[in-house]
Amino acid sequence: RDLHSFPTRRSSDLVVFDKNGDGELSVAEARLVKSLKGVFSQIGDFGKSTTYKSFDEFAYFNSVDTIDSRLFFYWANMTSITIPEGVEVIGSQAFSYCRNLSEIILPSTLTTLGECPFFGCNLLEEMTIPESVVNFGTSIFQAWSGLRSIKGKNATEDGRCLIVNGVLNSFAHVGLTEYTFPDEVTTIGMSALRNNGFSGRLSIGKNVTRIENDAFAYMGSDKTLELNDKLEYIGVDAFRYCGADYIVIPASIVEIEDGALYSEFSYIQFNGSVPPKVSVVAFLILWMKDETSRFVRLALGLII
Repeated sequence: RDLHSFPTRRSSDLVVFDKNGDGELSVAEARLVKSLKGVFSQIGDFGKSTTYKSFDEFAYFNSVDTIDSRLFFYWANMTSITIPEGVEVIGSQAFSYCRNLSEIILPSTLTTLGECPFFGCNLLEEMTIPESVVNFGTSIFQAWSGLRSIKGKNATEDGRCLIVNGVLNSFAHVGLTEYTFPDEVTTIGMSALRNNGFSGRLSIGKNVTRIENDAFAYMGSDKTLELNDKLEYIGVDAFRYCGADYIVIPASIVEIEDGALYSEFSYIQFNGSVPPKVSVVAFLILWMKDETSRFVRLALGLII
């Protein structure tokens, strides 16, 4: 293929791969390429998405074993891509803001998915994760995900949850108005439901003891969140603008981190005393709201 027709910021980016200097990249030359790092990165600067809809030639780069972080960042017009066999790692935010990506086929050689590799892929409705994947970054499908189904050995039978060693990594919410996380979930992972968009009744399940940072942050509106009587820890910004009208904190809670309850709750109910470890800014926005319940004001007074 003529180097000038490749989707790079400058055609010179690929000149290093043109071994015979003929101005084209042959299949043989593509197969010698070990890494595409920096070749496509930042071509789609935020707010300036690329016009490219595909990269079918990726199949010829079969010596590449890593898709580097943000490699296809903001390829907002790309609709589908097949990752060639031989690729073992997909880096953090590798396909961030590929807003029209509706199909991605992962290879059987894949072992690692970085943090939020499909961040903001709104049209991605179904994903099959190969059994070869053993390393998962946080929140694989974060931000406005349109997911209806996740398939693979770490997915639940109903296709709604991705669970890794008891940690809820991602949640396919589309089409649901009510859901309870499975008994095998003991931790709601970092950013697991951030920007998820779920509306309705959501229960964390009966065995969750920890809710990590940002777990339910910025989820939108119109939801009811049900905690359990085993929960001990709520991380930083865990319920930040989560969209729930109220929340009931169980007596089992031991620690609440900074900004954990920074949201526009009408009220917060503690089923027990204020826990021994509560950040002084856990309720910051509530301190400023007139409709804050008297109990939360009292809690803040005790903390401060």
